[in-house]
Amino acid sequence: MINRCIYLIKKYSFFSLIIVLILDGLSPKQAFAFKPGLSLSYGTGKPDQLAGYRIALQSFWPFVGFAHSPVNLTGYWDMSFASWKVNPTQSNQPSAIHILAASPVIRLQTREKFIFGAQPYLELGIGASVLSHNHLGHRDLGGKFAFQDLIGLGLRWGTLHTWSLSYHYLHYSNAGLFPPNQGIDVKHLVSLGYEFN
Repeated sequence: MINRCIYLIKKYSFFSLIIVLILDGLSPKQAFAFKPGLSLSYGTGKPDQLAGYRIALQSFWPFVGFAHSPVNLTGYWDMSFASWKVNPTQSNQPSAIHILAASPVIRLQTREKFIFGAQPYLELGIGASVLSHNHLGHRDLGGKFAFQDLIGLGLRWGTLHTWSLSYHYLHYSNAGLFPPNQGIDVKHLVSLGYEFN
């Protein structure tokens, strides 16, 4: 496994390591080594004063990359249900939308506790989602499929780092596959999470 990582890094760059780590986390020998988590979120954004909530079940990967460096690489699978509403409503368009999504999320976290005894982290996820409507307020989303892009930062705390508080930017769009692809932006997503041991 290590020789394979070195070969891929030399040939394809740093991103190959991320792919290898994800695939290694899915191997049969580690299939039951994941750690489950739960995240509850509230967010606001656009279009039309969008607001709503998101609940996510998480499956944390059973490995840590760069375990002895100041910054570690890890991640999790994120499966979510979100409900967003707009205000004011449009007379002939849905004012609410429900979204199911699944995404791998890569996390860079410090090895040590720094801020008030908490462990800071940055994370990024790109996944797929299914929308209940292809319109929301005045926006035409183009179709019922969209990519879910997530980027944010947070803090983990507790004796075993079981609690987390995070702030994210969340975006749904189909990358132009189904025009006009006007998208949804949840600009302020605040989440409280818990990792079960």
